[in-house]
Amino acid sequence: MAFDPPTLAEARTAVSRALRDTAGSVFAPEVIDDFIKTALQDLSDYRPKETLVVAIWPLDDPTVFSDMTGVWMVQYRVAYNSNVADVRTTTIPPVGRNSADARGGWDFYGKLLTITPTWQRTMDSIADAPWPIELVVWGYADRTMPLLDDDIVDVTDATDYNCLLTHCKHLGFELLNHDRSLYQQWLAATNNTDVSPTQLSGMTSVAEQSYEKTRRRSTLIRRVPSGSVAYTY
Repeated sequence: MAFDPPTLAEARTAVSRALRDTAGSVFAPEVIDDFIKTALQDLSDYRPKETLVVAIWPLDDPTVFSDMTGVWMVQYRVAYNSNVADVRTTTIPPVGRNSADARGGWDFYGKLLTITPTWQRTMDSIADAPWPIELVVWGYADRTMPLLDDDIVDVTDATDYNCLLTHCKHLGFELLNHDRSLYQQWLAATNNTDVSPTQLSGMTSVAEQSYEKTRRRSTLIRRVPSGSVAYTY
């Protein structure tokens, strides 16, 4: 069965269950939402969200790639006859940091993609072809923060979702451990009166260890720009 990402309301319910607050009477919805958003931002760091942005060259808006947090490959593609399947794709190398490859192709810094003049002229020279040139940029982006109950939480698979719930559980128990009035409210509202402050501290520690273990086990390595020679296929 394919993974079906939850809505914000569904994720909030799941987090409340993990925190033994199934009725939602202790942790306010906006607090749970903050947990979810914090976990999503953390996911963007250790399980980066891959993205692909396509723009027509010449660029009407130079900030079209500003939502990206990193770039690992840049290509341009152009059709060479009326058959849309006949597309020639050229991979542009990243700008090098030494004199041997300093003329190569693209750089991404400060949310801005820069194409060196040599490659700009190359694309400009064929921009008047009957079919448009597309600049294709592969990279990473932050996960979208849900705002409404029906918004889909930006997780792509079951591992993402497990990481999110584990982090939210850690954040919730940590808050209980540091907020005595909330802890007392949690004891009364959730029928957990047998949980002493010492036991809660132990539960918080276990939740943190579980989160750290899940984080280490689920980390994905980012692709890095590579190659100093352009190629076409």
